[in-house]
Amino acid sequence: SHKDEAAAISISDLEVLNNRLTALEKAKASSLQVDGLFQFWYTHDSWGTPVAGTNNYSSSKNQWDAFSVKRAEISASGSLGNDPKVSFKISLDPSLASFSGIGITANTATPLTFGNTGNINPFSIVKDVYTQVAYSPYATLIVGQNKLWNELEGRTPTRDLDFNNYSNVGGTSFGNKRDLGIQLTGSGIPLDAFQFEYNVGLVQGSGQSTADNNTDKDIVGRVGATYDKSLYVGVTGYDGWEVNGVRQDIGFE
Repeated sequence: SHKDEAAAISISDLEVLNNRLTALEKAKASSLQVDGLFQFWYTHDSWGTPVAGTNNYSSSKNQWDAFSVKRAEISASGSLGNDPKVSFKISLDPSLASFSGIGITANTATPLTFGNTGNINPFSIVKDVYTQVAYSPYATLIVGQNKLWNELEGRTPTRDLDFNNYSNVGGTSFGNKRDLGIQLTGSGIPLDAFQFEYNVGLVQGSGQSTADNNTDKDIVGRVGATYDKSLYVGVTGYDGWEVNGVRQDIGFE
């Protein structure tokens, strides 16, 4: 007859296993990823209208029968540690500074230029530059420039949208807008069949890669809930004082 017996495990075997698990955990905790996005665009007639007294056409988007680079993003992101988890992201888009369209300036016969880089602030090509410290899924501190405080469409990466343009409905108040500031956010907060998320922050209010334009700061906030992992509802708010007056926006999703 044959009888199975448990194999003996020595202390040294346990130490080797523990060291291996520790090495795997450290490798998982630290990461670096480089990514890119390129969107090419051709516009035949962007709702152009005749310019009085000329054979030229204006364009509401300053593009008429033109090729353009919509986006040419290069990004790097990474993380370090697990308790707390520190991560960062920086993304650049050189096409933002180099493309101004081809066509005719609205209501004039003045041609627009391509590749006009005169008097351009080099920092204008910076889209995201931030770091975040996650103490738990329910509390993450974010410092820097990003668009994470926007409503659903605005904070969704361009590569995940069906079209290369954001909608006019969300784009007027929130949309694809970035700002510099500090935020506290959390997600996956359980309550019965619901999963809640929130974001509250203090931003300059002057916009992407732009110096602060007053002594006031703007307040942004968002709260949302997912029901049964299938239905999401949320509300986003913005309250601040800009150089041209009070700005108060609210959006639903």
